[in-house]
Amino acid sequence: MTDDLNDGSASWVRLGFEEAVLTDFAFLVRVDGFRLVRSDPSLVRFEGQAGVAVEVSLDQVSFELSADLVRLPPHPAERFSVLEIARLGGATGVGPTTWLQASTVGSIAAGVARLAAILRAHGTAALQGDVSVIAGLRSLQQAESERYLAEGKGAQARQALPDAWARRDYGLVVQILEGISDQLSPAERQRLGHARKKLAEGGGEG
Repeated sequence: MTDDLNDGSASWVRLGFEEAVLTDFAFLVRVDGFRLVRSDPSLVRFEGQAGVAVEVSLDQVSFELSADLVRLPPHPAERFSVLEIARLGGATGVGPTTWLQASTVGSIAAGVARLAAILRAHGTAALQGDVSVIAGLRSLQQAESERYLAEGKGAQARQALPDAWARRDYGLVVQILEGISDQLSPAERQRLGHARKKLAEGGGEG
C-alpha cells in the first residue's frame, strides 16, 4: 500500500515525522514504562524493561514508514514489525505485502497514527515480552518467508510450462506441476490430470 510518492526536496525536519512519533507513541512512556533513548527526524527509539524496544523509522531513500519491536540483549537479536504483530492478532487489511510509504506532512502524520493505533490494539503482550507471542511472531515470519520462496519457485516453474505443454512433453509437465502441487489452480490441476493420463497411456500426443 502506498501513500504519496517521494518529494526529494522536502526538509526532513519539516516533514514532522519525529514530532508525530513522539505524540502518537507517547503511550509507550505513559502507560507501558518505556523510555525514549533516541529521537531524530528519521528514527525514534523507545526501550522497555521487558527486554524489548520499539523503533519507528522513515527510510530516507524509499520513504517507507515502519514500526518494529526489537528484542534487546541478552535475548537473541530479533525484529518483528508492528504489521506482523497485527497479523498474528488476526487484524484484517494488513497482509504480508502491506507497507506504508509517506513523504508529506499529512501522509506521515496519518501513517504514524495508524502504526501507533495498531500497536496499541494488538501489541500489549508483545510489549511485555510475552514469550508465547514472540514464538508466534517467529513462526509467522518463518511461514511467510517460506510462502514467499514457494511462490517465487512457482512463478519460475510456470515459465517453463507453456513450452512443455506445447511440445506435449507430459513427463516435464507432470514434473513441473507436481513440484508446485500446493499452489495449483483448478486449470493447472486439470492439466496435471491430463498429463498423467497421457503418460499412463504411453505418452501419446494429446
